[in-house]
Amino acid sequence: TCDRDPEITHRFAESFRSVRGGMEDPVVVVDLSGSCKLSRAFLDALAALDPKVIAIHARQSSMSFYESVQDAADFALATVLEESGEDCDCLFLEDDIVFSSRFLEQLRTTWWESGAGFLTFYLPGDGFASRQVDPERFYGTQCVLFARDAVECLVRERADMHARFPPGDDIRWSRYLASKGYKLYATEESHVQHLSTRSRLHDDATHASNRFVP
Repeated sequence: TCDRDPEITHRFAESFRSVRGGMEDPVVVVDLSGSCKLSRAFLDALAALDPKVIAIHARQSSMSFYESVQDAADFALATVLEESGEDCDCLFLEDDIVFSSRFLEQLRTTWWESGAGFLTFYLPGDGFASRQVDPERFYGTQCVLFARDAVECLVRERADMHARFPPGDDIRWSRYLASKGYKLYATEESHVQHLSTRSRLHDDATHASNRFVP
């Protein structure tokens, strides 16, 4: 999350509270790559999430804005491993989405296929054309459920991932997991919708889903 539009963060928090049944309290990571201060409205939105912990990722001065944002995502995975139970999978969420009323049912009935690395509940644009996602064409990390061992792999082998793959819209995750033999999946319909009319990493363009089921 980042303090760009507190109203969108409030809408996310309200929507998340309606679907959080059965989840652990969220681990919130605030990315300061594009912000130098946090507003009261934004902090109120974070408080509405009832977080287990709030961690701060500072702008990395040695990196470009784009690389610093991606570093924040890696930092988020490492933080959630430290703060969650060892038997928990990890649901990575950005703060510019709302959830379908069917989201929680879909989450509760999810089962892992052999070798699965992640399942994305968000289908940007017209989706990925198939249930198994081509790692070279994956983007849109708004709502991704990771198998815990896949997160452990990404955190443990971060240096190797960065050495082998340039930064991309997938934050390197999909390409690296695929290179390690993991399979990547998407739901048939999008169970979250992208709220923001501007994307930090896509030249201010939106990639709202045309496959969203309200």
